[in-house]
Amino acid sequence: MSPVVPSMSDRDGKIWMDGQLVEWRDAKIHVLTHTLHYGCGAFEGVRAYETGKGTAIFRLQDHTKRLFNSAKNLMVAAWAWGAYLGEEGMQRGIRTKISSYTRHHVNITMSQAKAVSNYTNSILANTEALDDGYDEAILLDASGFVSEGSGENIFVIKDGAVYTPDLSAGALNGITRDTVLHICKDLGLEVVQKRITRDELYISDELFFTGTAAEVTPIREVDRVQIGEGRRGPITKKIQTAYFDIVNGRNPKYAHWLTLV
Repeated sequence: MSPVVPSMSDRDGKIWMDGQLVEWRDAKIHVLTHTLHYGCGAFEGVRAYETGKGTAIFRLQDHTKRLFNSAKNLMVAAWAWGAYLGEEGMQRGIRTKISSYTRHHVNITMSQAKAVSNYTNSILANTEALDDGYDEAILLDASGFVSEGSGENIFVIKDGAVYTPDLSAGALNGITRDTVLHICKDLGLEVVQKRITRDELYISDELFFTGTAAEVTPIREVDRVQIGEGRRGPITKKIQTAYFDIVNGRNPKYAHWLTLV
């Protein structure tokens, strides 16, 4: 089960590029563009959902703020995108492996920017995992503690409490991660941000990834070790359901996170 990656080469429509809307096929950059050669670009991923009041962008202000913190040149493209790690994975959970690649140390690069140069590390880890028959990778930090997935934050559930790596592990301060922290508070779940060891993953009751692309995706296996019952656990299901209630406009408490378009 590979990530559902949309084709970029055969689309109609418009792309917002440097202050104007241009045809999809005309939104081109020069072969000597600095980012292509030196990886200095930045990007942001944003999702829109169909709600009872119409199409709404989820946490647009937060995504825009992070984008502005990362870079000033800019283009915007939009397309339909299903479950990043597959619809089956959202229900059953996905298979993961600890990557042989280490996540960036926090003093090597600007780990809180969604800079394209940071994601070469992610691509290497993800490619390795897919080649080995897994759905996604989990990266450790330079000290051997759990950091995040190749493009997702990670949460651990043990004995009814929820754990996630603190940001000193080099993980991105994800907007979906923050959303889940709010959800856990609403559900009365204890949340602890701390250093997490790989064996804590193996003996956890439940695991899940979060991210704009991944949304809330259960993990059923790490390094061929079954997690819990080997399927989406009950607490993960509650968090996942609450998340989709929010992004689809079914929770009025978080209506301010939805920007209608």
